[in-house]
Amino acid sequence: SDAADPIAECAGVRQRLAVEGAIDLCVLGLGVNGHVAMNEPAPHLSPFAHVARLSEESLRHPMLAQSKTRPTHGLTLGLGEILASREILLLVSGPAKRAPLRRLLNREITTAFPASCLWLHSHWTLLCDREATAGLDLNV
Repeated sequence: SDAADPIAECAGVRQRLAVEGAIDLCVLGLGVNGHVAMNEPAPHLSPFAHVARLSEESLRHPMLAQSKTRPTHGLTLGLGEILASREILLLVSGPAKRAPLRRLLNREITTAFPASCLWLHSHWTLLCDREATAGLDLNV
């Protein structure tokens, strides 16, 4: 997003969720550092839509690294809004996601690995490809 007023844009998202209710299906990807929806590892995670400072790891993602203007921040939902979703689908693909997937499957919930917060949700589904799961014990 290239919103003229990113903070106001996030406030608008929060207001819309307050009026319309929770998200029915939240589709997420797993970042190499465990981020989900630009909620980067940190001592504290925001529960509401916010302007997120992107980590160097996230900025190396080809989608961002190859963009004409390199962003430093992004607009995103907060973890509270994500966890309020009725259903969550987490997509994990490629060999680069094997290590973060392994960490996720440890079920240790920590703000240092935001995707781990999905273990707090009762209706989430993990969908992985063979490259991401190669060599992993998936009996969890």
